[in-house]
Amino acid sequence: MANGFWKQITLLFISYIFFVITYNNVYIIIMRIFHNWQDGFYNCQCEEGRAMEKEKLYRLKAEANQLSPILNIGKNGVTDTLVEELNKQIKANRLVKVRILKSAEEGKDLKNIAEEIAAATRSTVIEVRGRTVVLYR
Repeated sequence: MANGFWKQITLLFISYIFFVITYNNVYIIIMRIFHNWQDGFYNCQCEEGRAMEKEKLYRLKAEANQLSPILNIGKNGVTDTLVEELNKQIKANRLVKVRILKSAEEGKDLKNIAEEIAAATRSTVIEVRGRTVVLYR
């Protein structure tokens, strides 16, 4: 009788562990999808207006991790001089990382500033992480 009891307890324990692992993996996948959707992962648009492929986006984000910011946007915000310099850098490097200083915000959202920069330089916002923006053309 005791042998059957421990067999049932073991089966219950194994099924519980399987349920917890499965539930956690599904939860992690759902949270990643939701987080990426919030960040605009599925809405990333190329210059031509079509959605950028996932693999290309992953590759560009991986390349951007190796870069250091080449420009700082300060209290003057997005100026003509800044746009000219960004255009030169994007033309030379195609992938550029820019840091937005606290003084540039003045009540604006960082994503709005990033979209403004992208529109002025005719580039695509790849990622906004903290105060750093990655642009691609």
